[in-house]
Amino acid sequence: MTWGPRWSTRSASSPRSTGAPRVSTGSAVPTGTWTARSEQARTRDLPAVDVVSEWLRAHTPSMGDAAILHGDYQFANVMFRPDLPARVTAVIDWEQSTIGDPLVDIGWMLALWDEPGEDPVRGAGETRVNQQPGFPSRAELAASYAARTGFSLEHLGWYEVLALFKLACVLEGAYARASTRGTDPC
Repeated sequence: MTWGPRWSTRSASSPRSTGAPRVSTGSAVPTGTWTARSEQARTRDLPAVDVVSEWLRAHTPSMGDAAILHGDYQFANVMFRPDLPARVTAVIDWEQSTIGDPLVDIGWMLALWDEPGEDPVRGAGETRVNQQPGFPSRAELAASYAARTGFSLEHLGWYEVLALFKLACVLEGAYARASTRGTDPC
């Protein structure tokens, strides 16, 4: 398989041809799925998770055209050519891919894209290489995405909150698994 600029535009423009699961076209993403995961994994009272879950549900934007989603689109899952200028040659780690609202991927990437002076929790799991000179800010990334795709970023904040909510659910699940094994997760 050839990676990079030779990807089939037919596949990209026809997400249904992939056979990937599809989310409802009526809303951006099924927040109830992540709420259920959080509730199943809970070993303690987490009122803030309930507040965020309810806010996400109450403010879910309508979804536009469906697209192929990576599901974990972040700096750690892209490969670059070894020479300059740097160009992405591959996107790896597709096991969470699906069909749905493309703003879910940009929300995830931006939520994990930390900037100098921010709380390190925001960039959990990232290498912080994006703080080196020459890397765009979160706002510059969002503006570039909007310019290249033509998508409205009116509800981008919602997608970033969703991303951090999903991260909290994943981390709570890891905490619960460690707790049941008798391992101190902290």
